Amino acid sequence: MRITKNENADLHKVLFEDWSIYDKWAPYFYKEFVKENSIKVIAGVMTPGTVNVNDILDEEFVAWLKEKGINIQENE
Repeated sequence: MRITKNENADLHKVLFEDWSIYDKWAPYFYKEFVKENSIKVIAGVMTPGTVNVNDILDEEFVAWLKEKGINIQENE
């Protein structure tokens, strides 16, 4: 799953435009989500304004966001 201003734009808006939401997940992306899920594949990478999550881990990423208090389903 690629999350940019042009791809998955609604999700990008939720994750990147509200600093209080951004602070709930971004600082933990590598040390929690990527570290825990990069067993046989790289789970994801993040650059300023972009997140790439390995397609086989889309559901895990959504579940992880929910654990962080971000329910993206309501915002899609």
